Amino acid sequence: MSNVLTIISTVRSTFHIAILLVKNQGSTTMNVLILLLSLYVVEAALKCPKNTTLNWDDVMETFYAAKVQVLSVGAKGDQYHNAYEYIIDYPMFYFTRRTMYHTRRNVPIIIRIDQRCGPPLTKSKFYAIGYYWHNAILFLRPFEDLSNEEKRLLDSKPSKEFA
Repeated sequence: MSNVLTIISTVRSTFHIAILLVKNQGSTTMNVLILLLSLYVVEAALKCPKNTTLNWDDVMETFYAAKVQVLSVGAKGDQYHNAYEYIIDYPMFYFTRRTMYHTRRNVPIIIRIDQRCGPPLTKSKFYAIGYYWHNAILFLRPFEDLSNEEKRLLDSKPSKEFA
């Protein structure tokens, strides 16, 4: 929930800045630069998965969570953004809001994470990953860095086990 509130707060601040700029009608160039900077901050907030300690709110926001292994690492850049591109495997699912059959069939095997979001993932290493929805990543943490409490949180959410 804290990530969602941060994003909402950032978006709200961006709109307040835009309204002030229109009201004050200062230098057009400066107004545009400030607005673009604000939008850049919003974009970064929306794309970066959480990599700090997991809490109950994170688990409750998650559509599904899994233990993944990075099979391949690459960098991909285009005119819009630079991202690390990973091919991943899902050896274990913690929970899902859908059936396991549906989730296993529809999980993304290629994920992209903006390079501004921190260091790249390591090939052959295991990570805990949680998704807001299909390919929108809420959290991504090295599996070995998870505390026993965090593992217990991931195991505590009920899942639809039927197919």
